[in-house]
Amino acid sequence: MFRWIIRWSLENRLLVVLASVVLLIVGVLTVRKITLDVFPEFAPPQVVIQTEAPGLPPGDVEALITFPLESAINGTPGIAAIRSKSTAGLSTTIVVFQWGTNIYTARQLINERLQSISGRFPPGTKPPIMLPITSAVAWLVKFALKSDTVSQMELRTLCDWDVRNRLLAIPGVAAVNCIGGEVKQYQVLLSAERMLNYDVTVSNVVEAVRKANISVPGGFLLQPGREYIVTGAGRITSLD
Repeated sequence: MFRWIIRWSLENRLLVVLASVVLLIVGVLTVRKITLDVFPEFAPPQVVIQTEAPGLPPGDVEALITFPLESAINGTPGIAAIRSKSTAGLSTTIVVFQWGTNIYTARQLINERLQSISGRFPPGTKPPIMLPITSAVAWLVKFALKSDTVSQMELRTLCDWDVRNRLLAIPGVAAVNCIGGEVKQYQVLLSAERMLNYDVTVSNVVEAVRKANISVPGGFLLQPGREYIVTGAGRITSLD
């Protein structure tokens, strides 16, 4: 058979050349349109839901949060499996959809189910949130910020407010998580002795700090041809 193919090819050189050119053109056009990915998806589309319930033990999280979530999500079109994990103060539910399901359609369907059950959780439970769309290979790129002159707090602030926002502006980047360093905080240290002397509770201090850290709108100041915005800037920006 191979002899016949070789003989036929030699006898019909023009047809063989034309067929090769056609296959080359088709191959080039196909490669230009094909979706290429260095890390191809090897897992079906999935939606991850996290619900925080500060103070609840794992048993209560499972019974009062995870189970109602699973019951509400069951029956959503296209679901292949539901996996969940309940820990102290945190419920994590992973909804796996069938291959080929549009991830944005899946998230919309899950969001509709979450809206219908958000008011059934125990008091103090935070609303369920869907984590950003991420690849099945998890971390794709890891980077570190190092400096001999800048403090760990300044590096973390730079990562949170500059590097992270610029990376999220790149098309295709789903999430950027900053880990480590020192998160900038303004802390109010309480003295039990002084609080007892002045008959002040922790709730009083928290409420006073909350009221002191706000910006109050004051309206507008109108002048001929001009309009000024009047506001009271009360946000805490420094220890002073």
